[in-house]
Amino acid sequence: MKKIAIFLFLTTAGFSQSIKFRPQMIAAESFESVGVFDVNKDGILDLVSGYYWYKGPSFRDRVYMGPMDRHGEYWDCFSNLPFDVNGDGYTDFITGGWWSNGIKIWENPKNDGLGRKA
Repeated sequence: MKKIAIFLFLTTAGFSQSIKFRPQMIAAESFESVGVFDVNKDGILDLVSGYYWYKGPSFRDRVYMGPMDRHGEYWDCFSNLPFDVNGDGYTDFITGGWWSNGIKIWENPKNDGLGRKA
């Protein structure tokens, strides 16, 4: 156990002062989860949340992907898991819904990423 603790300390010790975060408002929507992956294969991480994906690195441009069910104050989207479902080299994503008791696969159409510009 001591070896693991020392290893963790040594690998994180140099990062404590160099990593800085700043809050950034992305959207006013209240979706339950967010996925982080390169949607449009431009080498920059993007965000996927609810029925939008946001182009990185500024996340100001958003693209509408399609409808999503709402139940009261909650959206039926409790996970955004990046995965190349069909093996074509483009990251798709899988959402899991509580009320639908199922999953939905959003396939990446390969043009400029998922969906159409909002």
